[in-house]
Amino acid sequence: MIMSDEWTHQILSAINALSRQVLDLRGDVTDTRAEMTTTRAEMSGMRSEMTGMRAEIMARIDRLQASFSGMRDDIVVNFARADRANDRTDAVERYVPGLAPKSPLSSARSSGCNRLCGP
Repeated sequence: MIMSDEWTHQILSAINALSRQVLDLRGDVTDTRAEMTTTRAEMSGMRSEMTGMRAEIMARIDRLQASFSGMRDDIVVNFARADRANDRTDAVERYVPGLAPKSPLSSARSSGCNRLCGP
């Protein structure tokens, strides 16, 4: 059976429509690939920026840790100095009463008596 021109025309029109759709899809795929390439480049830039930021943060943490360690060391040294000063003060207080002459005024003050010290 011989096809009529009308059928042939409809088939050719459908083939042409499909060809245009395929071309449109190819264009969309090309655009998508270009966008993916751009996105990958941006991600690569972000990764390098993140690496730099991570290094800066770690350096800052190290500086802060060193600063806190220095403060802690200063506190420990100052507590040790204060303890030594207290020990020396206690030793002097134990040693001085034995050397001081005994007087009613000194014994009254040392015992906290206000009788001789006044009202």
